[in-house]
Amino acid sequence: MNPIPYFRYSVSLRISGNDLESDEISAKLNLINSSNRRNDVWIYKIQHGEDKHINQQLIELWDLLVEHKSYLIGLKVKYKLDVFCSYTSDCDHAGVEISSEALEIFNQLGIPFGLSIIVI
Repeated sequence: MNPIPYFRYSVSLRISGNDLESDEISAKLNLINSSNRRNDVWIYKIQHGEDKHINQQLIELWDLLVEHKSYLIGLKVKYKLDVFCSYTSDCDHAGVEISSEALEIFNQLGIPFGLSIIVI
């Protein structure tokens, strides 16, 4: 009998650059910076997300950000903005499907979709 495969997903909005105004970003987005590592990176990670499919996390993130679209696009002038996505599994022959609805965040913000794939 084969063990049940392990699948985990992670989605985070990342804003990085010199002279990053983390407190202002948090206030404008009404979100708390998940990163306490460095002063040049602001991160918001979907909470309790690892068990949620990546589609659910991306839609949840966009729902939080959609009203701040103009502000986020404006930040791209001075900072790097991306949505970090990861897919972790112990199965070396599986894949992941991303829905068109979940990809909306990338289209609306004009940023590329990237996926970090980790096989453990």
